[in-house]
Amino acid sequence: MTAVRKGAVNSARGIILINKPRGMTSFGVVSRLRRLTGIKRIGHCGTLDPFAVGLLPVCIGRATAAVQFMDGYDKTYLVKAVFGRATDSMDVDGATIEERSLNADEINEMKADNYSIIYSGVASMIGTQQQTPPMYSAVKVDGRPLYSYAREGKDIERKSRLIEVYNADVIAIQADPEANFLAADIRISCSKGTYIRVLIDELGRKTGLLAYAASLVRESCGPYQLAQANDIEQLFDVSRQLPDQAAFVNLIRNDGRLLPVASAFAGYFSIEATCEDAVKLIQGKIISVLPYEITDKQINSDSLLAVFFKEELIAVARIELDEHQAAWLKTERVFTDLEDFRSI
Repeated sequence: MTAVRKGAVNSARGIILINKPRGMTSFGVVSRLRRLTGIKRIGHCGTLDPFAVGLLPVCIGRATAAVQFMDGYDKTYLVKAVFGRATDSMDVDGATIEERSLNADEINEMKADNYSIIYSGVASMIGTQQQTPPMYSAVKVDGRPLYSYAREGKDIERKSRLIEVYNADVIAIQADPEANFLAADIRISCSKGTYIRVLIDELGRKTGLLAYAASLVRESCGPYQLAQANDIEQLFDVSRQLPDQAAFVNLIRNDGRLLPVASAFAGYFSIEATCEDAVKLIQGKIISVLPYEITDKQINSDSLLAVFFKEELIAVARIELDEHQAAWLKTERVFTDLEDFRSI
């Protein structure tokens, strides 16, 4: 595929969902999409560990302006916890730091008790809690990711964060008493910033069995589902049949794989602005909320809403109250410019 023609995809914008393969970093996905599209302005939502697979929403072009809003998405994961060992990274790629031998009699006893120790341990995950990011993570301290310190054998003090686990369910348990093997598939729905590896390590310690995350699949991220995601290698196969990067961008835009930016705001309250008000918001001016009859009790001062014109998302705006308690809309982020707006 030849290089993209200068300016051929400058107006390209949208969100493409990728099924990240094991061993690839989230930034590696971004790098590959830059090669496929010829577009440098690309960013992803919600980092996935290299050992993890699954849904990674990637924003292209002006759609990168949506990343700041997508960062707060709730997520759902399917994780396999293997019992009997703890690792320094809390996943399958880490070095063993503790072991707990599981014999056939013990596994059979748990089976006879319907593995209640595991079920109760998983149920205890649900709720709000403070969680400390693991050393093997991309969280930065003094400009460096924690994993770079971990590789040097350093343990850096790090701040805990408030996370919430909404649901945690045991999907299946695999037990082989003869091989002293015990594992559980667990589906976890949680808030942003939750490290599933940490939850599994804590599960192992709560039960006294020790555990690590052997595999991890992100099944959903905000309004997006894994079933919608594209295989990165298949995208490369498609691109090899096309003359240039511009043709590839046009293809994924026309066949629906490049989702509209508006899809990122599916749960937002929205309004259809007049032409005059849309122009004002694009220019960064404020407009009165009054003509739009915003009466929903959940829409109040500091609320965000999506602003459309002719069904095209043009901006996300915030409601602000002045000293007289009059409500105004102030642009938070613009997704088009006046030149593109005139073509809507």
